[in-house]
Amino acid sequence: MQATWRVLTALRRPAAALHTRAPPNLPHPKQINSLISRSTSARELLGLHEKYDEAFDSIHLATSWSRLGKVSASDRSWLRSDDGAPLVALREQTKERVQEFGAQAVSTTAHAMAKLDLRGAAWGSLWKEVEGAALARRREFKPQELANTAWAFATAGRATHALMGAVAEESAGRVRAFNAQDLTNTAWALATAGHAAPALFDAIGTEALGRVGEFKPQNLANTAWAFAKADHATPALFDAIGRESAGRVREFTPQNLANTARAFAKAGHAAPALFGAIGKESAGRMDEFKPQELTTTASAFVKAGHAAPALFDAIGKECSGRVREFNPQALANTAWAFATAGHAAPALFDAIGMESAGRVHEFVPQALAITAWAFATAGHAAPALFDAIGRESAGRVRIHPAEPGQHGLGVRQSWPCRPGALRRDWEGVCGADGRVQAAGADQHGVSICQSRPCRPGALRRDWEGVFRPGARVQLTGPGQHGVGVCHGRSCRPGAL
Repeated sequence: MQATWRVLTALRRPAAALHTRAPPNLPHPKQINSLISRSTSARELLGLHEKYDEAFDSIHLATSWSRLGKVSASDRSWLRSDDGAPLVALREQTKERVQEFGAQAVSTTAHAMAKLDLRGAAWGSLWKEVEGAALARRREFKPQELANTAWAFATAGRATHALMGAVAEESAGRVRAFNAQDLTNTAWALATAGHAAPALFDAIGTEALGRVGEFKPQNLANTAWAFAKADHATPALFDAIGRESAGRVREFTPQNLANTARAFAKAGHAAPALFGAIGKESAGRMDEFKPQELTTTASAFVKAGHAAPALFDAIGKECSGRVREFNPQALANTAWAFATAGHAAPALFDAIGMESAGRVHEFVPQALAITAWAFATAGHAAPALFDAIGRESAGRVRIHPAEPGQHGLGVRQSWPCRPGALRRDWEGVCGADGRVQAAGADQHGVSICQSRPCRPGALRRDWEGVFRPGARVQLTGPGQHGVGVCHGRSCRPGAL
């Protein structure tokens, strides 16, 4: 017990290293800390805080957060209720004392807050205080503390340029002291936060390259994802991760398999042996995959251009019986993957069609468009689905006049389109002369920018318009950028 107390004392700043004398009729500070450490539930721990709050110092607070970071799932759910209402008293006292915390205590507190998913507005001031303490302690952090602090702020969506910059600067020269988990967590945090840190990614990539054998499956998957998300080209690292992963796919969870495939697809890194291994392993374990993992895997194979008929047969069969578990985006993306792959799956499309038709009100405009496009591309007749999408889309279409110098969208004048028209809410941008261009009789459509860059003011997204079955797509006329989609017959140049 004495040894443990010495370690806990080291968590604090030297100026605050000594306990004040315990108030009369209260346990000694060491006894309070022992009670906190031995607490078996969040309610018991918070009961101790309520009972002895006037005796709690920075050591007790840090120990409390450390313990809360390890509570059960049911306790975490309770602690998060009402934006963390059960933790208000502990939160406010921590906010007052966190600047007294040592480096390890700061990191542990941030890590616990992130694991508890305390990210509501009421927690902003404490996150800010913890960030200030972390910046002040950054040179005192050990590798794991640097990695865990970065992970915590990125996970909670509280990462700032100042904090991530400090972590990147401090970590870049110390990566040799990082273990595999530290390397992964640091790269993941910076990528998730969208913080550009090329020097750090170079250092992590070089260090990880010779140590992939030490990485657990989750480390391999998350490291590949982080480098792909950061768009940091490291071919040698991806080759090493690919080789290591291909030989160990049996150790991977479905999430690891899906995320590894997604990372390599996103990075555009060819790895046929890896995709072959993932495909074979996944096909035999479909019942273990969650809906999102099924969708992610199918999409990754399509984007990587890796044909896997047996895998798609297995995914199609598994998804067909579980569409009720899928959220709207997963339904849309699964249909997109099969249509893009050109893999026939009539039972799957029937199931997605029936499920989606009754839930179109849950779909965002993009998901409506993707779903309609997928069914049209697959040539799968689904009248009830298209009727539902048409009704839903018609009620959401908004048409706005273009500004001078803009081009890209032309719709039938400025009144609402009827079912079968546009599948997405749009703010229109039209011809270079600023006019809204009318389509011909019975035509509804869009003219959008293709893969080549458009002038400023053009549409920000590449599109293929999606309409009723039988719609034909063709390029607009000379001098125009885009694809015109008409309802029922070919568009003439300049009509859209």
